[in-house]
Amino acid sequence: MEVRKVFAATLEKMMRENENIVMLDADLAKAGGTFGLREIFPDRAFDVGIAEEHAVTFAAGLATSGLVPVVAI
Repeated sequence: MEVRKVFAATLEKMMRENENIVMLDADLAKAGGTFGLREIFPDRAFDVGIAEEHAVTFAAGLATSGLVPVVAI
């Protein structure tokens, strides 16, 4: 199994088990295998575009509010 499929499947399982986990990607959802997570968790999956710096800063802000961000870059 491809690494990206394992990553996406593992992250999906974790997100189903913990509603505080949110996923951020930098316009790489298809390449990273996380595209389907946006459909399953539309309120907990964010595409920040080609802005990796913003993704990390956004993740820090989410973490301060008690969420558990996973940044896929």
